[in-house]
Amino acid sequence: MPFDAWYSPLVLLGPDDLGVHRYRSGLWPGLAIDETGRGILYGERSGFLDIAHVRNAIDLTRFVYEPIEAALRRGDRTVTLMSAEPDVFSVGLADGSSLSTLDRRAVARAIAGRVAYLMTTWHEVATWHGYKALGLITERPSAFSYDDAASHMVGVMAASDALRKDPQISDFDQAATRALQRRLNGLGVTGPDRARMHVESVAGRWYADDRPQLRVIHMGLSDEPLWARTLGAADPAVWEFASDERVAGRTIDSWYNVEIDMRLHERDTILAAAGRPDADDPIIQPERDFPKLRNAMLRDATP
Repeated sequence: MPFDAWYSPLVLLGPDDLGVHRYRSGLWPGLAIDETGRGILYGERSGFLDIAHVRNAIDLTRFVYEPIEAALRRGDRTVTLMSAEPDVFSVGLADGSSLSTLDRRAVARAIAGRVAYLMTTWHEVATWHGYKALGLITERPSAFSYDDAASHMVGVMAASDALRKDPQISDFDQAATRALQRRLNGLGVTGPDRARMHVESVAGRWYADDRPQLRVIHMGLSDEPLWARTLGAADPAVWEFASDERVAGRTIDSWYNVEIDMRLHERDTILAAAGRPDADDPIIQPERDFPKLRNAMLRDATP
């Protein structure tokens, strides 16, 4: 967390403290000795960033890219995916079998970034409504914390950079390491001492009583800008998935669609928040359901 809490002691990092990114950890799951996997950064243009969330978004982007690229090559029209939650993401695709290799990779890269960001957003939605990824400990206090959305966006952008430089994924770890460093430099990430100063400056306003007071509920829909929450930056970062982005001759939104088949115990609660309490099916369509979910969470978050 971007503050000191009993359940998540604060660890502050600088841009030179991150080590080498690891898509896979090696012999021992969860262990990558030369990858810094936990800690908080502060960027003058990005605000607070959680390196664990950044790395998760990087890895999810690659995780989605590979089956999407393969499906486009074969002309498959549907890809099913799961992230950490038990829910199933069904990605519908336009026919990409006639695309050139370059265009196919560009389409896959653009879709992967958006779907990966959707997966990170869905985790926040699920934990907001009671899902416990660790089984016993609620993550509701940290859902949509003010560092989450920016961290996910930075991770997606860094992974997209890495896949553009290394489209055959021959050395993704090194490509992701370099891409992340460039992104962080561009966002003016500071050293730990300045990061601590910023943490202390928002005490009682952005966080209090071991939980965030400021929430950034950004759903990642097309044309929904994400403004970085910074402290006095003259040029804060603004990110957006633009609906008019064109890839291989057509808008990106015409290349794919996504549905989420909920398998969570909390699905009835989520359906009610989406305005569909009597729905017969547990399918979430982001374009239809996310605006209502966002509005419900905003009402819930208002004191």
